[in-house]
Amino acid sequence: MRTLINISDQTAEALAMLCKQDKSSRNELIRAAIDAYLKKRRHELLMSGFGIWKDRGIDGLEHQRKLREEWPE
Repeated sequence: MRTLINISDQTAEALAMLCKQDKSSRNELIRAAIDAYLKKRRHELLMSGFGIWKDRGIDGLEHQRKLREEWPE
């Protein structure tokens, strides 16, 4: 998929220097940066769920058992 983005001249120059240094294309570096950002955000989102019940004063396993009592056999 093609996408247009606007970046500052300073960012474009820094990117050009990295491309030359790494001997890779601008597209490759931008794709890698986006992939790394998305991976980090996914991890942050997953980690934000850990401990969500800690202040509820409810035993998680007991809560699970109560919910399963409602299931038909």
